[in-house]
Amino acid sequence: MRLAFYCPFRAPGSREPSGAAETARQLIHALSLTGHQVEIASIFCSADAGDVPGRRDRLAGLGERLAGRLIARLKRRPPEARPEAWITYHAGDDAIDRLGPRVAAALDIPLVLIEPMPPASAADAALAGDGDDDGDDPTAAALAQAEAVVTLTRHAAAGLAGRLPDPARHTAMLPFLALGPVEAARKARVQHREALATRYQLSKDVPWLLSVGMMRDADKLKSYEILATSLQRMAALDWRLIVVGDGPLRRDVLGWLAYLPRGRVHWVGALAPQQMLPLYLACDLYIWPAVHERHGRAILEAQACGLPVVVGQGGAVSDVARDGVTGKFAEAGNQADFANAVMFLLRHENFRKTYATAARNTALDHHGIGRAADTLDEVLSAVAARRATAGGG
Repeated sequence: MRLAFYCPFRAPGSREPSGAAETARQLIHALSLTGHQVEIASIFCSADAGDVPGRRDRLAGLGERLAGRLIARLKRRPPEARPEAWITYHAGDDAIDRLGPRVAAALDIPLVLIEPMPPASAADAALAGDGDDDGDDPTAAALAQAEAVVTLTRHAAAGLAGRLPDPARHTAMLPFLALGPVEAARKARVQHREALATRYQLSKDVPWLLSVGMMRDADKLKSYEILATSLQRMAALDWRLIVVGDGPLRRDVLGWLAYLPRGRVHWVGALAPQQMLPLYLACDLYIWPAVHERHGRAILEAQACGLPVVVGQGGAVSDVARDGVTGKFAEAGNQADFANAVMFLLRHENFRKTYATAARNTALDHHGIGRAADTLDEVLSAVAARRATAGGG
């Protein structure tokens, strides 16, 4: 099928490190593996945290104008060159899809939603649609129009409760990765560790801990606070922490990390996805408090590279990690529990090795891109079949 693909939260081509953008790129890759032709419909970003008065109204107006232009442009194409379905990934009340529902209706093509994001809280849900002059809930309208809804996490699936008119059109699948590059790179693990030891002046004889998180919102800041205060509890143990991430809250994050013993923390800034593999492969343990984690992509990537994990429980964590199998879960927001879990694995290398093997095997068995490609193809085939039946074809 010819597919128009859109991510209102972050464009797939964004150079800013983003779990949403990377997942969007992986979705496009997965769709292409089964022969679908995918074009990025727009790079219009409608993300809105609700902290700028009037911004949602302005985005709504701009989205309406852009949708009109896009409809006109696509209608000028011959029918055999127009998209046969519209796919929107990661739309929700904080990144409303202003384009997909309008374009799909105008072209009479199915609207498919992947990982529509529920509100983070009941209070947010009460504000759904706030700022739209007619008082409608655009997310609910999109769900009503969608001919298929695919979720990648239990968090997103739970957000559909009571909001999806036809639950039979919902398909749940697991987060996924293209594992080929990981398997190719893991052969050079020793060389990666040697190179990083030299670059960052790291002792190869102590455990290397890895944390990955952008520094741009309150949840990430809270995760870094828990990370720093937890590690203070284990200053007597010998370890090194490598931190990947950057953003507008960098000063706050580095302020928390500054409380840790001198020489223990190595902040490397933001890295492109291809730069992450050597780090994942060279380190010994991935640790992240994961406050309100919505994606868990870095957690899954770490495990695919054979890293055991210590993560805070909640959000998307249980979709990408398994407590007592690929690592240890800590009670959400509990600094002592998180610290105890990290200390346990620092002190017990045998558990780290067992979890590392299970982490890699779990990624290979359940989170490969091939499985995702087949599921998405089945969803699109079902949509096309329903359309053909309804049209008498």
